[in-house]
Amino acid sequence: MAVNLLELEEVKKVTEQARLDEHFEALPLKEKAAYLTAQFQKAAEKQGVLLKLRKKK
Repeated sequence: MAVNLLELEEVKKVTEQARLDEHFEALPLKEKAAYLTAQFQKAAEKQGVLLKLRKKK
């Protein structure tokens, strides 16, 4: 089983962009989550990584 992870620098970059975005803090929690999800998906695609949500049973 191969496990590919996002590079730490990419994670830092995504979180820093959100922190610097003036409008991010004003968003409701669900919209913040959606924004970050989209940004992490884009970062993952650049590296050829597939992000999947695994729900607990």
